[in-house]
Amino acid sequence: MENKFHIYQSELRSKNIPRYKVVGIVTEILLSKEVFPRNEDISVFLRDVFGIIYKEYVLKSRTTILARCIRDIHTTEDKKFEQYRKQLLDYVKSDIEVKPSSKKRQDSFHKWMDGINE
Repeated sequence: MENKFHIYQSELRSKNIPRYKVVGIVTEILLSKEVFPRNEDISVFLRDVFGIIYKEYVLKSRTTILARCIRDIHTTEDKKFEQYRKQLLDYVKSDIEVKPSSKKRQDSFHKWMDGINE
């Protein structure tokens, strides 16, 4: 069975990946308690992948972090977006420790992608 992080890698390898797919991947990663058990852990990811440093009050809420990050992804230039894609791919390849989870959680991204492509 293919792991969701392998799906992320295969999607991010595409140079013409739509922004909504990157947003979906970032959303799944940021909201995952398996990847980031504490909100403070997210700040290193944001700095390393996107070069973003948010103030402390933003880091208190995952939904606030996510909203700001999505806005930054959507408003960035194409050249910078390509850099984000590459850095996110490198992060997914090297830094995310894949932990076993339920089949339902592993298939959530795949189901989301299938729904989009219909």
